[in-house]
Amino acid sequence: VGTGITVTLLISVVLMLICEIAAVPLMNLFGASDQTLGLSVTYFRIVAAFFPFYLLLNVMNSMIRADGSPAFAMKAMVMGAIINIILDPILIFGYLGFQPMGVAGAAIATVIGQICSMILGIILNHHFNKEVRIHPKGFRPSGKIIWNIYRIGIPSIIMVSISSVMTYFINKLLIAIETTATAAAVFGAYYKLQSFVFMPVFGLT
Repeated sequence: VGTGITVTLLISVVLMLICEIAAVPLMNLFGASDQTLGLSVTYFRIVAAFFPFYLLLNVMNSMIRADGSPAFAMKAMVMGAIINIILDPILIFGYLGFQPMGVAGAAIATVIGQICSMILGIILNHHFNKEVRIHPKGFRPSGKIIWNIYRIGIPSIIMVSISSVMTYFINKLLIAIETTATAAAVFGAYYKLQSFVFMPVFGLT
């Protein structure tokens, strides 16, 4: 577990640096228009700056589910989502004495929700996950353990990557066909709806 957390944090820092440096070309690559580029980069850079927290949240939730307590993982995610929903209008529009921050406020609300979920995940693992005990010595990377992690995880990495690549090419095709961003926006809405519909199925498999 310690090796997995160490690798996750190292990868998240590398991804954070890449995304912060290459935010503009990445947004262009994924179809941001002249009208949306500035907003996209603002949101992306704020969220990317906190990648380590987001990936550590996923590690904590995976550990809880592996222990046979998916309800605890759900509680952590739901709490983060509720905090995000509450903070969104406050930070976007400037309620309760806050300055209106627009899309930056939406990104900050997302990050705060993720950090709160991560903290709750750590607490739940510490108090309820009896199978895993994290010790400082366990954070020392082990080449054998890292190899075993990737040997098992590479098929999942490829599967998720294929989905992302497919979405990228469909977006580029739609933007080439339609001069406005409407077609890409419609596909994005459909993709989110499809993900929502299939979530119960994924939970059972």
